[in-house]
Amino acid sequence: MKPHRALLLFVVLVLSGCSGDGAAPLATLERGLPSDPETLDPQKARSTQAAEVLRDIGEGLLGYTANGELVPAAAAGWEISEDGLSYTFHLRPEARWSNGDPVTAGDFVLGMRRLVDPATAAFYAQMIGAIDNAAAIVTGEQPPEALGVTAVDPHMLRVELTRPTPYLLALLTHPST
Repeated sequence: MKPHRALLLFVVLVLSGCSGDGAAPLATLERGLPSDPETLDPQKARSTQAAEVLRDIGEGLLGYTANGELVPAAAAGWEISEDGLSYTFHLRPEARWSNGDPVTAGDFVLGMRRLVDPATAAFYAQMIGAIDNAAAIVTGEQPPEALGVTAVDPHMLRVELTRPTPYLLALLTHPST
């Protein structure tokens, strides 16, 4: 190929990758799954396929490393009361939704209330049964607002339990929470 044609081809290839509106190119996630997820609604999803995709596109308060170690995700850190009945999570102030809005403690409150709300009919509602009033909400005896999860401020979430639940942190890695 002649040098000027090679240069022209190079310029065309470079310019074809540029966006005229200055917008960043969209990212595409390709994942091999044995079947399609039934939903990507975090509180209604049931399958492994849905959980895998939900973990790819979002994160909970905590997550796991590739080695299976529990680590902070949306939460920068947390404290557990001496009696094991109260967990306080401090959210990362830089955490953002895909549209750029800040992730707040209120978002987690709404998600967990929706999880136990009988109207949602969530498969995993019983999973957070140790949180104050969760069992009574699932059976319709209490409204979802009675759940023992409170946004202390936009970056602080408090979870109150009915009994010590040492595995609570692991439960909070699940996409439904």
